[in-house]
Amino acid sequence: MNTLKILTEKLPESIRQFFKNEIASSKISKYIAKDITKLHKEVHENAEVIFILSPGRSGTKYLTKVLESYEELVVKHTGTPELSYFGQFAFENQNNLNQIKLVIDACRYEQIRDTYLQGKVYVETNNKITFFSKALLDLYPKAKFISLKRDPIKFVESGYSRDWYMNQNIRDEGRISSSDKNLWSHLSQIEKIAFQWKATHQFIKSFFDKIDDSRYLKVQSLDLFENKAVQKKVLQFILGHDVPIKKITQRKANAQEKKKVLTTEQIATITAFLAKP
Repeated sequence: MNTLKILTEKLPESIRQFFKNEIASSKISKYIAKDITKLHKEVHENAEVIFILSPGRSGTKYLTKVLESYEELVVKHTGTPELSYFGQFAFENQNNLNQIKLVIDACRYEQIRDTYLQGKVYVETNNKITFFSKALLDLYPKAKFISLKRDPIKFVESGYSRDWYMNQNIRDEGRISSSDKNLWSHLSQIEKIAFQWKATHQFIKSFFDKIDDSRYLKVQSLDLFENKAVQKKVLQFILGHDVPIKKITQRKANAQEKKKVLTTEQIATITAFLAKP
């Protein structure tokens, strides 16, 4: 798809989002709290927030498009800032929760505050938010989480098609890597992509194991597209009530255009890598 076509497709949505944000901003500016000095504390204690956890390329764009049609939600796919570099920072500094909390609170408080003042639920599908999960739950006791898990071979194939870990794109700045630098230097590109899938889901599992099961929902990415029962469950978890299934049955978003197909040998390499402890 050429640049002009991409821009043409995005323009109507960008215009719609601009006016939506302007209207929301106008309403928020007129809000007068009973005690504005306690607003920061009030937002953290009471805001309803939902974060979608994944290593990326797992259906987050599709889910975003679905959820945007619900007026009671404010949905962000990338967030501002996107946290491309600091997602990696959070991954590497899990032993310093206070520092991670400071970073994510500075980056997200005002967006969550504005959503709260509108009486809505903040939802972020940005995969960069994943390694901030512990900090977010500590900051927002009402936070809930959904993990999206895609087939690892399909995930690696998607990342491989997009030249991940080749340092040819600015988005590679925030790719996570192993703390064992000697091991890392000997991994192939597809093993590095497989590492991102494996390390991310290991983190999510560890996080979910330590919190109440009412706070999270595990979803297989394929089910998000094809399983109506799962679709209904996801929407009920996010919205807190049942909605017509037709709201989630639409074509996949952000589909891969130039796909590289993995060889049998590459698939075997990925499988062997994922099988290692």
